[in-house]
Amino acid sequence: SFVDPSTAATITLVSAHATGAVVDVKLASGSTPSCTRSAPALTIAGPTGGVAAGTANTYTLTVANRDSSECGATGFSLASAVPSGWSATLGATTVNLSPGASANTTLKVTSPTTAAAGSYGVGAGASSNVGSVHTANASSTYTVAVAPALSGSLSTDKTSYVRGETVAMTARVLNAGNPVAGASVGFPGELPGGRTRTLNALTAREG
Repeated sequence: SFVDPSTAATITLVSAHATGAVVDVKLASGSTPSCTRSAPALTIAGPTGGVAAGTANTYTLTVANRDSSECGATGFSLASAVPSGWSATLGATTVNLSPGASANTTLKVTSPTTAAAGSYGVGAGASSNVGSVHTANASSTYTVAVAPALSGSLSTDKTSYVRGETVAMTARVLNAGNPVAGASVGFPGELPGGRTRTLNALTAREG
């Protein structure tokens, strides 16, 4: 028999043959397997398409405890990372997980209304008081779309009218030269006595 000095386990040869051997391993009374710490798994998923500046995008964070089963539950702290001047709100800033367990929360990111078109990095991190072995980071992209290049025109059916005639007005709304359907258009007018009135309509398929 052989006794492992580090674990006090006793290893006894039961049988041996040309291709191997059978051994009996007995753990010392009261000995327990040790806890092995591992970095948590952290992922982030969310919108991939472009949005207008000032839009709130919501991402899903998933964190999993990958410690061995001998370890106890761990409280993980979550933090966000967004460009300067942006806002970020976590649905939960801490999660308590047993080994093998996972949890989801949300990260809501809002860009300034003045943000230029382009792709920006957003991310999150997880850590615990266990130390550096319990750290993980994940990142995603927030894309600010190019602002619409809107243009409009207004015309009437005649250049002058006599009292009592109906004025027919036509407005067109284009985005980069293409008709915009469903755009809200207001036709302000001045009535006798200095009063004003605005007529509202929506553009048709042809803009």
